Amino acid sequence: MRILHWVYPFSPGRGGQSIFIERIALGFADRGHEVALALEPQSDKEMASLEKIFGSKVKRFHINLDDLKQKKAVGVGLFRVAAVIDEFKPDIIHIHNLKSRGLVYLRFYLNIKGRNIRTICTMHDLVTLNQVVSLLHSKTLAQQLNMVVAPSQFMFAKLGELDSTTKNQFTMIFNGVPVRSDKSDLQQTPLKLLFAAELDEHKGGVYLLNAWAKIFRSFPEVKLIIAGEGAAKDFLIQLTRNLGLSEQVDFVGWLSQSQLNDLFDGDCILIMPSMVGEAFGLIAAEAAMAGVPVIANNIGALPEVVIDAQTGFIVAAGDTQQLSLEMSRLISDPELRKVMGKAAHEHAKLNFNLENCLKAYESLLVQM
Repeated sequence: MRILHWVYPFSPGRGGQSIFIERIALGFADRGHEVALALEPQSDKEMASLEKIFGSKVKRFHINLDDLKQKKAVGVGLFRVAAVIDEFKPDIIHIHNLKSRGLVYLRFYLNIKGRNIRTICTMHDLVTLNQVVSLLHSKTLAQQLNMVVAPSQFMFAKLGELDSTTKNQFTMIFNGVPVRSDKSDLQQTPLKLLFAAELDEHKGGVYLLNAWAKIFRSFPEVKLIIAGEGAAKDFLIQLTRNLGLSEQVDFVGWLSQSQLNDLFDGDCILIMPSMVGEAFGLIAAEAAMAGVPVIANNIGALPEVVIDAQTGFIVAAGDTQQLSLEMSRLISDPELRKVMGKAAHEHAKLNFNLENCLKAYESLLVQM
């Protein structure tokens, strides 16, 4: 098959959606399929990252969607969309969210050409979910997409009651992460708490810092690592100072996958205090696969990735008292971290194995 991934937005090596796209594109290429990405123009640094990630395995086509927002340049943008499709000749276009205005032009081109190109969409975010629901209500879904994939039961359930004419257009495939070997014992490294996310308000950094402020004096040897960038970063840094946490909180910016793996290989607890529904929660699955217990909010798909009191703890969103209590419990009990980490690893191998995810997608695409 020739598979074109439509990936707007896309940040090489950053964020669950982009990392999942990288893995699935490379996975299909390794299976002998011809794979390409359609993405926005990148900076020199990002271009170098793309080359390092994909090399010659995955082609990259750059379409500037800003052209499509300007009346004078619409023709240029549409011509570029058409040129990419005519050059690559995909059998499948895999759309990874419905945020992009350029999709209007993609669909317009496919319609006027009458091309027999099948389209599939994976709903990586709530915006895309809402747009799919809107297409369902307007009875136009079949005109836009051949298949929609939900990456969790949470997202699938949000589609509501499907009538007989549309239910065969939907399926659920968990996002996958690479299988890692079980760490049979905690590495001899200082325990670290990790919060890794886009530093925006809805990711819950404020809530986490207020919970840590309740207990940090009881654990002077423990550091909270905050990894990521975003609009809320400066505010979080100032809040850290105001709460007297500066000595026990480190802001480290974005971490590479190898840097995250180094943290996961040590004694670590991942905190996911998201305040809005996560479509999946790839970082939680990564941590679980590495045998790291996770504390996450009872929101979105996170209770599917984290099994409460078995692979970590699920807490009520916004409840700083409960979050600080579960953090204290795990920090104070190395044996509990070990038991939960082992259970997390087994749960992840069973449910979030990247190879199984790729096989499920491949089987789906063959049948479309």
